[in-house]
Amino acid sequence: KKILKRRKEFPDVAIILSPVGYDSYFAECRRLGIPIICIIGKEERDVFNDIDYPLIGDCSDCTVLLSYIKILNHFLNNK
Repeated sequence: KKILKRRKEFPDVAIILSPVGYDSYFAECRRLGIPIICIIGKEERDVFNDIDYPLIGDCSDCTVLLSYIKILNHFLNNK
């Protein structure tokens, strides 16, 4: 199944908050050449090589999520 099949333009990067359960998104981004930013925990080291820009942390911790969102928001708004 093609997730981004109908789009004419693609994002510059995909931001995925957790690698768990998103195998189809990773595969589609790889196929389209879209880099991936993803928060991964210590126990998710097996997906480390599939992520272009891994962010280390615990996705279930709201403080970690908010910190990364602030950082990403800063870079996206100052492009």
